[in-house]
Amino acid sequence: MKQRIIKERALTNTTMLLSEKQAAEHLDRAEGTLRNWRTKKGSNVLIPHVRNNSKSVFYKLEDILAIAESKSIKRTGKLHKFPRIDILFSDSPIPDLDPSTMLTTLEASLAFGISKASLQIWRSKRQFLAVLPFHCVCHDIRYLAADLVCFIHEGRAYWKAQSVERNRQYRPRTKLSA
Repeated sequence: MKQRIIKERALTNTTMLLSEKQAAEHLDRAEGTLRNWRTKKGSNVLIPHVRNNSKSVFYKLEDILAIAESKSIKRTGKLHKFPRIDILFSDSPIPDLDPSTMLTTLEASLAFGISKASLQIWRSKRQFLAVLPFHCVCHDIRYLAADLVCFIHEGRAYWKAQSVERNRQYRPRTKLSA
């Protein structure tokens, strides 16, 4: 990898090149987003890029810095501490389980009304770990019932406070219709 960058640097007159991964990290975006920006015709952001013989894509540092400074790609929305899911916006009762009970992903999903897919996605993307920790022994993933109850109580309080603070009624995200 380092040799490729050095070779590319020599070809581009000492211009510093970043790999797709490095550029994505610098812009705080996914690599797929960068791919879309450089390939989609309707994209409002077009990123100049360089390919080498192995079809790897590199970006000039000055181009990435210019894009980072432009207002067109800055995230306007704040990332929230809790997800916008149904259980955090309803007043439905929370299951009464022994707080020390360890639940599998499926059991947690069924007991608390959080979809199994959501729990899996949050784990894989490492989202909401501060408010919903999980325990892993080898490949066995478990949730502590007390953590799930705390997650729901704190999530409900968080979204109520956000609604008051921003003078806007937050609701769960709507599911896309097929």
